[in-house]
Amino acid sequence: MRPIPGAARACIAILLVSALAACGGGGSGSTGPSISLSPTTLSFSADNPTSPAPPSQTVTLTVNGTITGASTLYVKLQVTGTAVSSVGDVVQVNSTQGRATVNAASPFTLGSGTHTSAITVSVCTTDIDCSGPQLRGSPQTVNVTYRIGAPPPPPDAVAPRVGTAGAGGEVVIRGSGFVGATSVVFGSSPATAFSVVGDTEIHATYPSLPAGTYPVHLQAGAAVIRFTETLVIVPPPGHPTASLSYPSAPQVLRGLVYDAERDALIAGLGFSTSSSNQIVRYQFSSGAWQAPATHADLRDLALSMNGSRLLAVSDGALAQVDPVTLALLSTTPKPPFSSDPSEYLKGIVVANDGNAVVTTGYKFGSGSTTLYLHAVATSTFSAPPVVNFFNVFYYGVAGTPANGATVAIFETGLTPAVPSFQYAAASGRLSRTGFQLEHFSPDISENINQPAFDAAGSRMMVASVPDSPVGPIVYGVYDATYARLGSLSSATTLAYAVAPGASRAYTFDVDAASGACHVRAFDLLKIATPLSEITSGFPIPLATCPAQRPAGPVRFLISPAGDTAFIAGNVGIAVVHLP
Repeated sequence: MRPIPGAARACIAILLVSALAACGGGGSGSTGPSISLSPTTLSFSADNPTSPAPPSQTVTLTVNGTITGASTLYVKLQVTGTAVSSVGDVVQVNSTQGRATVNAASPFTLGSGTHTSAITVSVCTTDIDCSGPQLRGSPQTVNVTYRIGAPPPPPDAVAPRVGTAGAGGEVVIRGSGFVGATSVVFGSSPATAFSVVGDTEIHATYPSLPAGTYPVHLQAGAAVIRFTETLVIVPPPGHPTASLSYPSAPQVLRGLVYDAERDALIAGLGFSTSSSNQIVRYQFSSGAWQAPATHADLRDLALSMNGSRLLAVSDGALAQVDPVTLALLSTTPKPPFSSDPSEYLKGIVVANDGNAVVTTGYKFGSGSTTLYLHAVATSTFSAPPVVNFFNVFYYGVAGTPANGATVAIFETGLTPAVPSFQYAAASGRLSRTGFQLEHFSPDISENINQPAFDAAGSRMMVASVPDSPVGPIVYGVYDATYARLGSLSSATTLAYAVAPGASRAYTFDVDAASGACHVRAFDLLKIATPLSEITSGFPIPLATCPAQRPAGPVRFLISPAGDTAFIAGNVGIAVVHLP
């Protein structure tokens, strides 16, 4: 809402009137000059909520007749409804007309359906609020309709895809056309229980199965529901305790993945020059870990839900890599959603809807940056749909359970505590939770202290700042609703993990004075504050410490069978058999 300036202050109305009489006298009334708008209806459309916003459209305002004695012609714009995100200033195009640009809201923020807005245009010569008489025909309304199609169905997925022989398990089955499903069968073995959550989601429990690959068969009565993914059952790995060395000592660890289907460890190594960064892969075969193969640049790693792609983020791109050969398959540059050249891709976790959630950081100084989604199948970036907040985060860290149903996101380095956020794979939306946490990281520029989960997401462990200014770091355990169940305070802990079955929490501790390190275990079946430490078989001393202070990021993973811990730091990787 701004006045339209003219060529001369005495007769500014010359911009929008076809003929100018001598200045003096009024210009409004039932027989005075009039206005018209074209068009009076606008229609926008988008294929689905992940589509880009449609192109802007323009509305033309025409002043008909002569205004006398006017010094300024005021145009007041008011927008109601959700379809329109903004309307630009009215810009002169000739002596009688001006145009305004109408911008549709992002499909991400609205979701599927029909959305509307009304743009009310008032024109006067009295004041910027048009509180006095208006030109004939004013106000007028432009009605806006915005249709957004349904989101594409998620790719077929079984999450977690890999289970352990001799032990049943729970999975989330993701796809489409599930309403009315009456049967879920793994190979030839029916599910012991299942529930249809919606058209794109089934929760199912599979029985104890021998090692092998099991097609998932879904039916609705006699009709077969098309589904392409499989459940993979592997033998318990039974890894002995071992220490793995790097080809060369990195400056910082940048990611750790355990590929349970192929029994391989993949680590990301960061060096002072990014072109020297490496992805190294250790294959376990014939009872031993084989020498690593290497690849190139990265900041973090994740395995796609079906295990066919290794996803590696670097400062400005996401690479898809063959998880066996480490051959580069594709590279997608970071999208220009943020115009700030200091934004870099920081961390990555994979949800079960076919999207990876990518956090970001700020290279120079500090600042809030964008959160991205990356569709693995199409190798494309987008922004997650959000409601009532901006999609920017201060050095976000993210974690997800093995079933990929939700992604928890915390901002690091903010005081006091701020709300956490959650991305839900079922809806594809990002929302603010009612849970507040002052997340702790010794270095906010690196991916440290991500939330750790059990396989089903019923327990989460995450680090927060000390309860007192001089106290140790607090490691809290929370349930699926973010209710705090218990915690421990520790000055020696560098990393933590939760057992797949949610029965235990584990920590990796390094004594600052001696450099000695060990693995501790805590009971999550009878949790309290402080957490009850398990002393039978624990702590486990490590002959070679995988990290030494200052350690930077340390990654701690547990095998799906729950019998092996993988701990990677700035020195090497420890493989630890868990009693």
